[in-house]
Amino acid sequence: MDKVEKYMGYTTIEAANSVRGENYQMYLEYINEHGSLNLDDFPKLKEAIGKVLLDEMATNMIDILTIDDDAMKYHENLVNGLKNSGYCENCAPEAMDDARKFLKR
Repeated sequence: MDKVEKYMGYTTIEAANSVRGENYQMYLEYINEHGSLNLDDFPKLKEAIGKVLLDEMATNMIDILTIDDDAMKYHENLVNGLKNSGYCENCAPEAMDDARKFLKR
């Protein structure tokens, strides 16, 4: 939760603690009213969760997107998946390279 709060802009422990309680109460009320949490209704939370997940998975994804012996099988599966989604023979590896460069930032 600390990482999500950091990406939401709450930097001090005091702010995070008070905001955590307020957000928790708001989300509980939302769930009681709607039955489940739809992140589309909370764009700031959705963006923060996305950034945390990207941050945590970046290293693994870079390894998979980089062609080496250990990740070759995953790399080939991703390239084939891109081809099945409509990417051409040349564009699929280029898309993988672009994704790797993006994750290394």
